[in-house]
Amino acid sequence: MEIKDLMNRKVNEIMTRQVLTTRPEALVRDVARRMALMKIGASVVVNDQEKVVGIFTERDLLKYFVAQGDNAKSITIEEAMTKSPVTLGRDEDMTALLQSMESGKFRHLPVVHDGKLVGIVSIRDAFKMLGELVQLVVKAEA
Repeated sequence: MEIKDLMNRKVNEIMTRQVLTTRPEALVRDVARRMALMKIGASVVVNDQEKVVGIFTERDLLKYFVAQGDNAKSITIEEAMTKSPVTLGRDEDMTALLQSMESGKFRHLPVVHDGKLVGIVSIRDAFKMLGELVQLVVKAEA
């Protein structure tokens, strides 16, 4: 594989297909527990039509849940989520992924196709791809 081939890979090739989804009315504490059990950093919030309406991340957890202390027991995801998150199309390339993550300071981006959630890309996925890129560069220079 060449460097240009790696950068032309599609989001579809590196995204995680198993996504924790949640409804806006769910309680933050319940979703946070599920995230902790699954060892993941985000849950995509979908409405009754399965459209992405938000994302709830570890940052949101700290911002809204931990900071609220005892008042946090009744906070819903809708109150704490990042509304209308930036999404990626499954056919976008690695350059688009990295630009979106960098410009928005995102660690997780939902992936959609035809308006439906099909996956999620995390900063870990991007780092893995960048690791492959570094290996190709080192190999090319050797």
